[in-house]
Amino acid sequence: MLLFCLVLSALTCFCETIFAYNRVDRGTFQSDGSARDTQAAINAAPAGSVVQLPNGSYTWRSGITINNGIWLRGQSEGGVTLNNDSGAETLITIRESPVQMTQVSFLRVIDAGGHGIHLTVVGSNGGKPVLLHNCYFETKGAGVYRSIEWQTNGGVIWNCQFYSNAQDNSGIAFKAPSESKSWTTNSTLGLEDASGTKNTYVEDCSFKDLFLQAIDFDDNSRTVVRHCVFDNSAITSHGQDTSLAGTRHWEVYQNNFIFTASGGKYPLNLNYFFYIRGGTGIISGNRIPDIKSQMWGDKSEILMTVFNIRRRGNQIPCQTKYPAARQIGQSFRNGGPGTEPVYIWGNYGGGNFNNPGIVDWQPDECGQGQLAADYLKRGRDYFTETERPGYSPYPYPHPLRQKTFSNSVPGTERNASGRSRTGHSERQRRDQ
Repeated sequence: MLLFCLVLSALTCFCETIFAYNRVDRGTFQSDGSARDTQAAINAAPAGSVVQLPNGSYTWRSGITINNGIWLRGQSEGGVTLNNDSGAETLITIRESPVQMTQVSFLRVIDAGGHGIHLTVVGSNGGKPVLLHNCYFETKGAGVYRSIEWQTNGGVIWNCQFYSNAQDNSGIAFKAPSESKSWTTNSTLGLEDASGTKNTYVEDCSFKDLFLQAIDFDDNSRTVVRHCVFDNSAITSHGQDTSLAGTRHWEVYQNNFIFTASGGKYPLNLNYFFYIRGGTGIISGNRIPDIKSQMWGDKSEILMTVFNIRRRGNQIPCQTKYPAARQIGQSFRNGGPGTEPVYIWGNYGGGNFNNPGIVDWQPDECGQGQLAADYLKRGRDYFTETERPGYSPYPYPHPLRQKTFSNSVPGTERNASGRSRTGHSERQRRDQ
């Protein structure tokens, strides 16, 4: 980006900002890699266009926003690194477009002293799903506390990697406070999501050393997590307790959970593989090993709780009778709230997944002496070694993975696996 000034007199001058991005062809804009020039290219690009960053490493000190249904991408997979040194809450904000799906790919986003979140997706009425794939997100414990916050239901995330440097950071939080109808409409588990756009799908991703919250199922979220690797990483959730609405439902199946008991920095203080605080769903076909080490002892691979009977929150009063508001196994079916149990079956790997641990919030802030074990009963609120009746998973891989834009991207050659073969240049740019 250049600033061009024309001096007409000693008292008068006109300045014009000249951006460096160029229109490579009818459908492709290439920025110089800076945040400001990339934003300018996005603003100029019609829906369905590609905005490409050339290979290199760039330090961004301000964020960008996409709301016009374009494809933001690096020139090649692994070729573009964005060093997040932004003071903004979010480095990349995506707002669903009603015209065209938005797509982001081929970016490495690293915490370089920034604050907040690497990428946020915001829903809109009639918005098209967002597609995020072949990206890498890294945090390191301070500043950037979360890689992604997905504030809507719908969209697909695939072939992405998440790493926390063994810090208690958040990988992806599914938190959609504006999707209040999620708790007043029927579930969309499996093939009940007929269009494939009611739930958000996470496929073929890997999470490393995010030992408490690689994924967080939060307000109104409807999420499917499948064919992923959780390497010393865990899934957590929120009920209607400290969160406004609590998670609606989730499907966790055919994933590989890994626990390293010793060696180097291991074991991490991995307290569970899945901590369930509300909603309903299925856990099936996962490899779940025993979380057991000399340092930390033997832990439950699946934990269940009901926080709002013992933990005070600003959302609802302390609950004193079954069922507690939006607790595990509660749902909405055919006009009203009701029981829709969690089903756990077909898992393997040595963990005690068929006997979930039930824990209570301490201390008892409500003072009523309520216990989660009285609210969570096998055969009523959850079933183990039992398939969910009538359940069939939504087709994998998600069909939207084939709905990428057709624009050719100069400088990038695609091989048969869909990966690019473009070289990496040594270009570097810093935004001041």
